Amino acid sequence: MFRDEGVAYANAIWQAGGRAELHVWPGGVHGFDSLAPGIALTGDARAARTRWLRRLLAQSGHKQSGHK
Repeated sequence: MFRDEGVAYANAIWQAGGRAELHVWPGGVHGFDSLAPGIALTGDARAARTRWLRRLLAQSGHKQSGHK
């Protein structure tokens, strides 16, 4: 659900010179991480999001806390 819209949105960000990371999670409907917080797919998606945010913060020179 909303796959094509998400891909188009990420593409528009890239075309405008912005930074985005796109993941398509097979079987993951819109909002699946809120609907099913305990499943493996949610853990994978949240870990990917956290890694991406850490990379962005490191590139910006932002000091990160020790929280995981």
